[in-house]
Amino acid sequence: MPNPNSYFAPFSSKRRLWFVALSASIVGFGLAIELTRLHLSVLRDPLHRSFCSVSSGIDCDAVAQSSYSSLFGIPLSLWGAAAYGVIAVVCIRGLRARTGAALGLFSLLAVTAAATSLVLIGISAFAVRSLCILCAGTWLVDLALFVLAAALNREHGWSRSVRDLSRLLRGHPGKVFVVCVLLAGGLLTATWMVLPPAIARVDSAGLAASAPASQSHGGAPVASAAVPTGVDDFGHYYMGAKEPKLTITEFSDYQCPFCARAHMQLRELVAHNPQSIRLVHRHFPLDNECNPAILQPFHSHACHYARLAICAGIMGHFWKANDYLFEHGRDVTPITSEAFAKAIGLSLSDLDQCLSDRAPALLKSDLDVGNQLGIEGTPTFVVDGKTYTGALPHQITDPYRR
Repeated sequence: MPNPNSYFAPFSSKRRLWFVALSASIVGFGLAIELTRLHLSVLRDPLHRSFCSVSSGIDCDAVAQSSYSSLFGIPLSLWGAAAYGVIAVVCIRGLRARTGAALGLFSLLAVTAAATSLVLIGISAFAVRSLCILCAGTWLVDLALFVLAAALNREHGWSRSVRDLSRLLRGHPGKVFVVCVLLAGGLLTATWMVLPPAIARVDSAGLAASAPASQSHGGAPVASAAVPTGVDDFGHYYMGAKEPKLTITEFSDYQCPFCARAHMQLRELVAHNPQSIRLVHRHFPLDNECNPAILQPFHSHACHYARLAICAGIMGHFWKANDYLFEHGRDVTPITSEAFAKAIGLSLSDLDQCLSDRAPALLKSDLDVGNQLGIEGTPTFVVDGKTYTGALPHQITDPYRR
């Protein structure tokens, strides 16, 4: 009678570890491809809101728009997809090989992946200050790969794996070349498969959605430099048409990444329709220091930033201040009154007086209206008395897109 254990011999302890490592690399590859899709969706339409963007602290879209999301102009996720593909190939080799060369190479890749994840975790926490759930998934994959490498090296030994890898690099340059080709080929293939359609979609949109940064005429985007601005009958600052066919009122927060993205997208829309669309700006900082709807600390400087913008408006520089605050509102170092006055060109003494005298009541007016409308997050838009949080429906904006 055959030994039942013989049926499981192909999946010995070491082979099971290799199989789990292969599975993890495939999961990582899938997460990386989804991250690439998300990255390109955000570039195509800054009003895009993904399923994993739920708050200021958990915001895949904000991470995708940060300067840290690309390397040499290529999304980090594509680099990751190529790396996971190579790891998968090495794992397949590990399942079949008896030598330690595959383990040495896998160990190197696993350690590199884990170290890279630690760097990205630090960037996410201290620079971007938002968590991408899908990114966190890849970090867990990288941690799993490192743990699996440690388990595989328990008997073999790390030092022996290093020696095996060294022999591979010295004695089999052809194999190393193949691995490099796989890495580069996987990256280029993924790039050509994904990027050209996305670029075409961006071009067809007719809007510079992928470049919302301040290409300045005194801090304002070029597209908005020629757009008329004014103050409506209620004292609110607007950009666009004096006699609009469509009026969009935005309730915004200068520490909200969604708000900056949506605001710049709408400014592009107004720039293409300066006689038809009016964009009105109002403040709704998600900060419990001034907003009674916020019960705990969230955007801890947003109230102060809103008051700075209000005072800059009173002193004749609202849109310059608006651009500056959206650009620097999420900086690690808070914006001081002194730095703000210098950047905008305001009298510091006049600014301080306005901050204490006039700004609190004007900000409270916006907050009262926002809370009456039931606003729970930003950005929130009001069109014809209806509120829309996060993004405007396409049926409202599409007729004005070119």
